[in-house]
Amino acid sequence: MKDPILRASLSLADNRHKLEPHLEPEELEAIGHVTVQWAYLEHAILISTLALSFENEAEPPKDATSLSFEKRLDAWRATIERFVIDKKEKTRLLKLVSKAANLSASRHKLAHGVWTWDYTDPETLRAFSFRPYVGFEADFNAAGIRQLGERIGELNFQLSFPGGKEEAGNRLPSL
Repeated sequence: MKDPILRASLSLADNRHKLEPHLEPEELEAIGHVTVQWAYLEHAILISTLALSFENEAEPPKDATSLSFEKRLDAWRATIERFVIDKKEKTRLLKLVSKAANLSASRHKLAHGVWTWDYTDPETLRAFSFRPYVGFEADFNAAGIRQLGERIGELNFQLSFPGGKEEAGNRLPSL
């Protein structure tokens, strides 16, 4: 097993010692960016699933609120396939489902991995897990993590503003 990159932070005042990730601020910021973008995506998927169900006077799928993202995504896909009649809109939404599915694996590794790096290549971070059935190793760097967050943000925009830039301009407050 690789050693996680943690540092001990020892309190001089009391016994509240802790372990902290030994990551650069840029890396932590990029991980936080992905986390916030993904949280919004999960919210938007649930809203879309519920809206389509309620508009069609149907109960939302049981898995719409599952703890498993994969099951929630399948529930959204099934709801789109069942209720969206317009072919162009159905195609657009199903493409967004596919994009979310494609981004899911990288986001999962980022969010659930234990972080380490190789002393010979300090620019490359490695997230890993040895849990049964979901073990993995994945290499990341701050720029790649940030790019993942940007791709999720683009998906969020496409889901939230199907009319594009013009719709966003009409719905977002002016500064």
